[in-house]
Amino acid sequence: MTTILYNKVMETIIIDVNIFEEFSNDLSEVWIEKIALNSLRLGLLSLNSEFILEYHSLGITIADDITIQGLNNDYRGLNEITDVLAFSENYPGEYYGESEKTISTAESFPNETGYAGEIVLSYPQCKRQAEENKISINKELATLVSHGVLHLIGYDHTNDNELKIMEQIQIDSIKHLLDT
Repeated sequence: MTTILYNKVMETIIIDVNIFEEFSNDLSEVWIEKIALNSLRLGLLSLNSEFILEYHSLGITIADDITIQGLNNDYRGLNEITDVLAFSENYPGEYYGESEKTISTAESFPNETGYAGEIVLSYPQCKRQAEENKISINKELATLVSHGVLHLIGYDHTNDNELKIMEQIQIDSIKHLLDT
């Protein structure tokens, strides 16, 4: 449980981090929570959102390629590995499949009062992207966690301006938590 100051009001938010066992020795739940919290705080300040008053928990799962590919196929209609997915009842995202979508995010994920949603990230894809972009795995992981959190609170990147805003918040959210 973490307390966040927003609009001069102290609110408590639970960030539930789940790491698949095969990656648990490589990753820190506390560090991932800090990235998510920074992203949430900076993202909300930019939005001037009431999110923190409506929601008090979110989930982050660090998964494998098979899991993320299955979720991407089921919820977005794309049978491919992706880096990060954000599942939110309020911001459901696009479905790209040729057949009709058969699974509803709202029906499949917890619908508890105050639950903002779930971020699922492929750690193997994160590692591949870090190598491809010649950056540290921590920087790539932090960027993906931040990206997912921003999607949960309503950010998108359907045009260049939206993308620039998201990227700047991601940079600001992670810069002091990286080793470099």
